[in-house]
Amino acid sequence: MRSIKADLEPAVFRYDQIDDRGRVFQADNLRSPNPRPNLQYPLPHPTTGRPVKMHPNGWVYSPETMDAMIADGRIIFGPDETTSPRMKRFLSEQSDRVPYPTFTQARMPGSKKLDGLRAAGAPGLRRVFSLRIRLAASLLIALGLTVLVLAVGSVLI
Repeated sequence: MRSIKADLEPAVFRYDQIDDRGRVFQADNLRSPNPRPNLQYPLPHPTTGRPVKMHPNGWVYSPETMDAMIADGRIIFGPDETTSPRMKRFLSEQSDRVPYPTFTQARMPGSKKLDGLRAAGAPGLRRVFSLRIRLAASLLIALGLTVLVLAVGSVLI
């Protein structure tokens, strides 16, 4: 898997664990996005009883919610208190997000060509688009001259 990791979407590797009930999850952080004093409290490690490492912002959940999540087996603790605990974020509960495709396939030969140009960088794309712009400009000039010739011709007749 590591040999192809660079070629796959990062989302493929996010939900990479299965709990004892068979639910697919990712281990997500428990830090509060903003510092909030009411969410900064000691959380004891279940084995050592010592407070676990807490982010400076504090926890994302209140003590009551955290206790309920621990009782439900949704919090993953490390081997000791030096490791920050993680939350099990279940894939089945993410119905408001569109899942990334695991496998992709180019549907048309043009897609493969464009992917090759994109991999080559901007100069390859500029070359293709500048050619198309020149062709379009030539076509517009030719059409414009044709219209002009027809318009002048109709005036002269």
